Amino acid sequence: MAKIWNSKFELSLRALMLLYSDNTTPKTLDVIALLDTITIYGGDFGISDENLHGEIDFALDEFDTMREIMKNEIKGLILRGLVIATKGNGGFSYKISPIGDEYCKQLTSDYAVEYMSLAKGVKNLVGSQSEKEIFDMISKEISGS
Repeated sequence: MAKIWNSKFELSLRALMLLYSDNTTPKTLDVIALLDTITIYGGDFGISDENLHGEIDFALDEFDTMREIMKNEIKGLILRGLVIATKGNGGFSYKISPIGDEYCKQLTSDYAVEYMSLAKGVKNLVGSQSEKEIFDMISKEISGS
């Protein structure tokens, strides 16, 4: 049976759509992975009626695995000119390129439209919180505190 959710291809598209949905500032890999997690589990975080991938339990070990896959997929997005990497004091940050922006404008499937809408809701939810604050929000949700 084929793996439906969290394939390499899907993670690369989600990273790209997330950067498209909030292109105000470059984001680190960890922030992209954290925001993607909240987007996928939007029902648990109150930004949607249900989770995008259904009601499945999330664990931090899943986050680590998805982060590693996403790390490699972002490299591919950079090589294809869809994402731009910049190096700063804290390491690399990523921003959607004009080519990536045009590519995302053509994504019209129900899934893509819903993901990008949820990603905008995540932007409103986290506001200007730090990476650590976003991680703590996810940890709190997982632990049920």
